[in-house]
Amino acid sequence: MTVIPSNTEAGKKRPADDIAAAEGEEDQRRYGDASYWEERYKAKKQKLNEDEKEEDKAEKKAATEDDDDDDADSTDEWHFSFEAMKELLPEKKDITVVDVGCGVSSFLHSMREAGYTGRLVGLDYSPSAIDMCKEQFKEVEYHNKEAAEMCP
Repeated sequence: MTVIPSNTEAGKKRPADDIAAAEGEEDQRRYGDASYWEERYKAKKQKLNEDEKEEDKAEKKAATEDDDDDDADSTDEWHFSFEAMKELLPEKKDITVVDVGCGVSSFLHSMREAGYTGRLVGLDYSPSAIDMCKEQFKEVEYHNKEAAEMCP
């Protein structure tokens, strides 16, 4: 298994810092609370569903064909994107990667698209986040679990 440290860009400001500042201290204290994330991803999914209903299907198809990043509004890349991390990944493509607290990140999907053939697993304790990922990224394995549940 390959472990990618999340602090590879230590000292640099991350998008998550801007999000946390915008949300305020109250929300920051709730980041360790599973119910916070479930509420957040339920609301995100509901908004995406409403937006999708409002769009004309023909316009949506045309926009998707012109835009390679068609999941940009439905995913979150807080700490790092695949593009920022790919140079740190091993050249060997048949590796196992577990994204703990994956949320609705497209990181593992991007790895698969880049030719990684091993087992790619996303874990999150928000059922809504996992549902959204399973709907979008069928080539990656997702589980609604807390990481500690996976340890013997």
